[in-house]
Amino acid sequence: MRLNGDVYIGLGSNLRDSIGNLQSAISSIAQISDFLVSSSIYVSSAAGFTTQPKFFNAACRIGTTLNPFELLHSLLGIENQLGRSRTFVNSPRLI
Repeated sequence: MRLNGDVYIGLGSNLRDSIGNLQSAISSIAQISDFLVSSSIYVSSAAGFTTQPKFFNAACRIGTTLNPFELLHSLLGIENQLGRSRTFVNSPRLI
């Protein structure tokens, strides 16, 4: 199944240069899609594991013809490229 339309992607960062991390992620997403628009950046408290820095959050809308698995693979690759390390659910993250 291929997508042929708009996809919304949520982004969040609360380690190091969070705003720079979001900008880097959005730039990388634009390279793998027909980038359409991104939201403003919003700051929120962490959920779950609450003794961590506040999150900087954004969302973007892209156009893509990738199937869901290809898109997921591409987005996980961007996370990896930007240095994301998965430790536990709701853990601090670069992106």
